[in-house]
Amino acid sequence: MRFRHRILFMAATSAVVVAVAASLAALYLVRANESFVRAQDAEQTAHAVLIAPATDAAHSAERYAASGDAEDAARFERALATARAAVAAPVAPGDIERATDAEARLERLQRELDDLAEAVPVGGGRQEAADAARTLAASDAVHEAAEELEASFSAQSADAAAAVRGAALRVITLIAGLAALGLVGISVAAVYATRSVRRPLAALRAAVARMEAGNLEGPVAVTGRDEIGELASAFEAMRGSLRSALADLEQEIEERRLTEEALAESNHEMGVWLHEVEKTSEAVREMAAMSQTLQADLSVEEGLSVIAAYAERLFPELTGAVYLREDLGDEESPLVRRDGWGSADMMAETYARHECWSLRSGRPLQIWGGARALGVCAHAPEGTDCYACIPLVAHGEVFGTLVMEGCLDSAALPARGIAADSAETMQISFAEHVALALANLRFRERLKQESLTDHLTGLHNRRALEDALGREAARARRDGSALAIAMIDVDRFKEYNDVHGHEAGDRVLAAVGGFLKSRTRAGDLACRYGGEEFVLAWPGMTLENAYARAEQLRQAIADLRVTHEGTELRPVTVSVGIATFPDHGVTGEALLAAADVALYEAKAEGRDRVVVAELVACAVEREVTLSGQ
Repeated sequence: MRFRHRILFMAATSAVVVAVAASLAALYLVRANESFVRAQDAEQTAHAVLIAPATDAAHSAERYAASGDAEDAARFERALATARAAVAAPVAPGDIERATDAEARLERLQRELDDLAEAVPVGGGRQEAADAARTLAASDAVHEAAEELEASFSAQSADAAAAVRGAALRVITLIAGLAALGLVGISVAAVYATRSVRRPLAALRAAVARMEAGNLEGPVAVTGRDEIGELASAFEAMRGSLRSALADLEQEIEERRLTEEALAESNHEMGVWLHEVEKTSEAVREMAAMSQTLQADLSVEEGLSVIAAYAERLFPELTGAVYLREDLGDEESPLVRRDGWGSADMMAETYARHECWSLRSGRPLQIWGGARALGVCAHAPEGTDCYACIPLVAHGEVFGTLVMEGCLDSAALPARGIAADSAETMQISFAEHVALALANLRFRERLKQESLTDHLTGLHNRRALEDALGREAARARRDGSALAIAMIDVDRFKEYNDVHGHEAGDRVLAAVGGFLKSRTRAGDLACRYGGEEFVLAWPGMTLENAYARAEQLRQAIADLRVTHEGTELRPVTVSVGIATFPDHGVTGEALLAAADVALYEAKAEGRDRVVVAELVACAVEREVTLSGQ
């Protein structure tokens, strides 16, 4: 029920109760007043119908007793008859009966009238004194009876008046009580209304305070279906809407926060990636420049120096070295440190293949921050947390390793994982460039070596001899130093081919070439000039020393024992021609020509000997050469 309906119901109920009570009081007052009116009417009627005729009869009797007049007697008789008739048959017996002792009083009045009739003589004339006295006494009795009857009706009127006053008092009391009851009802209604409103309003106020403080968890209590209940329902609906909106807002804020964090992380990662891209681009440019530099005509040693220089620029935080196998033909050949950067001198000089995990597994071994998937190489320093050992592979051949030690600077690259990935990729890419560059250098060096080396004897070939001899002659002319040339020819070489076959001849040439190579000093030049002819060039050696050295070689070669297919070949002898700068020529071609002439002279004299070129034969050529300069 709505609150206003409850208030209206309580007001209507109170009004109905007050109206009913007031109606009953009014009805009671009206009935009392009606009784009072009837009592007054009865009193007036009794006075007019009973009391007045009786009193008139008494007065008539008194006048008649006093006068004795017949006319007074007639009036007396008429008045007495009227009074006795009225008393015998009252006009309103019901009203008379309701008077106090009315019936007894009426009977007395009737008796007194009868006595009055007996006491008054009939016939007229003055009465005697005794009769008159008796008449007066009877008259007085009638007066007394009439007065008693009138007193009864007066008492009835007084009682009715008292009843009216009592009814009025009771009505006033009732009205006062009703007023008090109304006040009490109003107070009860006010208290009820106050309590009915205060408690839900207090709960509603507390709920609103919670909502204002941001607490939307507790529900708003709905206590009824009145206006406050509707208001509470509205607040509850609003709380639900606010909670839902707040939840959506919090979710949106959380999503935005996560998005912003993801965006910030992405921006950070992008910045790191950009840094890495820039670093990688710089590394690519450096490696491209290194590759371009290594395309020049460099030796392997020069190429290793270039590689170390670029590695120090690409990996300044690390220490590294390039290890190459000593013998590519031997799978178990140890690896030797050839060049490096940083503190490479502290790294291992050499290590065996089985000591290297990267060579055993055939893939790079890279350790960052102690995280490792394979065992540590035996040649790695103890307790290292950052280490890389990458095989150098080119054209399907593993010919070395690139070893790096040290950790990256985490302050320079905050994203450690990205830095590690980039460093790993850069190391592998650099190793690939190094492997390809070294392979090309080794290939070019091998081609150059093959182009300048006789493959049968391992000595320099004629082309290498001409280039080197021209340089040495120019140096001798510039420095005024000595230069000796020895041309050596194997005696009766054709017999080896004819008797034992070309393989036997090759065995002889290889044996002689190997011997000459083993006896060659650093800076000397040993070449196979062609066929069975060899040339030795000795920079800084005088003619006497050259002759003695050639003689030693000739005798040592004669002691060689060469076998072919289990058969020892005949002893090998050689013929030697000697020429020196500047006595026999000042150019390489002149010296070769003079030594060749001396060689033919040795063969002509019986072979197996050393002959020095003649000075006369060389004088003209020397003068022509010097004059041309």
